[in-house]
Order: sequence, then structure tokens, then C-alpha cells
Amino acid sequence: MLDADRQLRLRVDRRLTVVVLGLLAEPFLRFDPTGVWVNRASPTTAVDLLATHGRGWKRVAPAGTFAWHDHRLAPPAGMAAGTTRPWSLPLLVDGRRLQLRGEFVRVRRPAVWLWLGVALAALGLLCAAARIRPRARTALAATLAGVAAAAALAATTGFTVGDPLSGGSQWFELACTAVLAVIAAALLRVRDRSARAWGATMVGVVAAVFGLSSLNVLWHGVIVSALPATVARLAIAVALVGGLAAAVAGVAADEREGLA
Repeated sequence: MLDADRQLRLRVDRRLTVVVLGLLAEPFLRFDPTGVWVNRASPTTAVDLLATHGRGWKRVAPAGTFAWHDHRLAPPAGMAAGTTRPWSLPLLVDGRRLQLRGEFVRVRRPAVWLWLGVALAALGLLCAAARIRPRARTALAATLAGVAAAAALAATTGFTVGDPLSGGSQWFELACTAVLAVIAAALLRVRDRSARAWGATMVGVVAAVFGLSSLNVLWHGVIVSALPATVARLAIAVALVGGLAAAVAGVAADEREGLA
């Protein structure tokens, strides 16, 4: 199952002939040594939009692996959190009838208010620290920018590597967060306090925007990531809180330097 959706990727030994039966138990997809074929006369082919209706078999992929969006894999309505329901698809494997089986799992949502509460409390404490110790604002901003950028990089890496459908846009986003982390690390070596504060502000803003764009992980039960769900949520929270705090501390430090 791909991306927690109704898309199924089936990998078949090239020595076998496997036929996936459709909604009316008709031959729908065929995997054989010559490729993957779809039956244009099958009603399931039209429902799943794999080919225009017609006659005969149409080759849609080389032999071995194929993914399609199967409407029979829609989760049952009304499932309670923590419950499961079975699903199955009928197959013919070298002429022998079998069932491809699995189950739907309704995952409980995380306690979103707990995450948001902790995040707001942490942001308040960091802003208070910047206010109480004005001379440490520049160093605090640069450090927080680095932490936020590292968290954004970790989260993006998890999303990109963990998603089998990762496209060019996700890899581009990963490259951008890697550049952001490099810039944040370089800020720690900048001696000019005003330049460091300004740079930390920019890095913090970008990290915070990234955190906001992925904030839905705090209330989704399933996260498509190579990281454990709790770690992925923590990385997003750190990117958001650290980025906002870095931006606030950087602006405050730059204003103080201007007044001095």
C-alpha cells in the first residue's frame, strides 16, 4: 500500500503468471514474463482509469512491478480508533485461485493540544530568556537558528526517504533545507554581531515557515516518514518553535546593536 492510500503496488516473480480479478471477478490485470497487461474490456479497468474501454489486453508496464489505484481498497466507513477490518483481492497465480489479504487499521490521532501547548510554552520561555539577557540575544538567535534548521533537515529527510512516491519537488525541498542547515552552521562562525543576528533571523523565518507547512503531522495519526511518528512530530515542533524564537531573538539583537 502506497502513501496510506488506495494505491497498491504489486511485485510479481517474472517466472509466474498472475491475474488480478476485478469487481465482477473478471480478468483485470495480468502479470507475465512479457510485461503487465490491463484488460480493456474489464469494467474495473474503466473504474480505475487504467485504459480506455475496448477489446483485448493493453501493455501498461514492463514485467515485475506495477502500482494502481484500486477502489476496492477504500477504508470502511465508521471505523472506530484502534479497530481493524480485513480486505482482500482475488488472484489467479499460474491458474490457481488465491486471495491477497491485508487489513485496515484505524490509528488514533495524537494529542494535538498537548503538542501545541508544549510548543507555545517553549516559545514563551525562549523569548523570555532573550528579553532577560539582552547581551546573549545574538548567540541565542544563531544557536536556535542552527537547531531549527537541523530539525527541518531531519524532518524533510524522513518525509522524502520514507515516501515511495517522492517526486522531484520533495527532493528539491530536501536540497533547500540542506542549504539552510549549512547557512545556519556558517552563522556560528560569523564575528559581526549584526550580520549574525540578521542571518539568524532569516534562517529562523524559513525554518518556521517549513514547520508551519508541515504542522498537520501534529494531528494526523499516520505520518509517511522514515522517522518514527513521534520523532517526526518533534522535529517539526522544534523547527517551528526554534525558528520563531530565533527570528524574535535576532530582531531584538539587531535592534540592540543599532541602538548601541
